[in-house]
Amino acid sequence: MVKFTQRFSERALNFPDSPIRGLEVVAAETRKRGVRIIPLNIGAPDTSSPPEMSKSVTAYLATNDHVEYGPSAGDSELREARSRFYKDNLYLSTQKLCRHQ
Repeated sequence: MVKFTQRFSERALNFPDSPIRGLEVVAAETRKRGVRIIPLNIGAPDTSSPPEMSKSVTAYLATNDHVEYGPSAGDSELREARSRFYKDNLYLSTQKLCRHQ
């Protein structure tokens, strides 16, 4: 695996958390009390999807009529893999990157 030597700037490391991420904590606590929460997660409409993702979604939709949003906090397996990547390749502590774990 290629090791990255680029470091994140102080500005990037200190970039404020998205306010929507804080709402996920409140929603999770509310769900635990038995209240149904309808997720209306945000997307990134000005960013193109990778071609592999588009092919995969097209194949999925051939047999399914909708795609549910994933959890706002992200898939735990993917988050752990990303954290290992940051630690092993970018030499960053995930504690500096993720304030709402």
